[in-house]
Amino acid sequence: MPTSLSDPGAAEPPLAGQVGLTLLASLVAGMMDAVGYIQLGGLFVSFMSGNSTHLGMSIAKGDGAAVLAALAIVAAFVAGALGGTLLYEAALPGRRLRLVLVVELGLVLAALALAWLGWPTLGLAVVAFAMGVLNLVHRTIAGADIGRSFITGALFGLGQAVAHVLRGTGRAATALAYGGAWLAFVTGAVAGMLILLRLGLVGALCAASVLVAALLLLAIRVGR
Repeated sequence: MPTSLSDPGAAEPPLAGQVGLTLLASLVAGMMDAVGYIQLGGLFVSFMSGNSTHLGMSIAKGDGAAVLAALAIVAAFVAGALGGTLLYEAALPGRRLRLVLVVELGLVLAALALAWLGWPTLGLAVVAFAMGVLNLVHRTIAGADIGRSFITGALFGLGQAVAHVLRGTGRAATALAYGGAWLAFVTGAVAGMLILLRLGLVGALCAASVLVAALLLLAIRVGR
């Protein structure tokens, strides 16, 4: 999992705010992954482990088009993580997360515009870039180190946390934080699939825009 970015100029937000930011970001990631999987023929816009597996299989099969598609999405995600980190670290302390989320919202709206204009694949590449940025919304909550796109790690952390609770060496809150992140991701995937089937890609991106706007408002509310 990624290392949590510190913001020494900002007071630590209340636990409820931390939980809200974490779960809402996981919800967005799950929603966009479900949409990307359907629209891109098995590629995700947030889950890069799956894309890396897809890339390796495509190389083995000699499927050049699939290789290029997987590489493009992975590259977009990495570029988003790179650009988001540079922006975060250049911003004034205490305002970093909200600045990142303003950019995130702009990217999702740009993807929405591209999909509406008839360029859905390019729009989803922009979403992959945005998901790289979104991983900066990363918190350690009640001892649970939770990243937005690292659901395998969250499930491992859940099992490990439950083991520690059973041994009397850990807190139930840690297990709940890991389990909550996983549940939020799955809920987002369900919502993304249903919205995509009923309203299409434009509708799904509209919903994602609303959720990212809510993330931004929450970040402002908790002083991040």
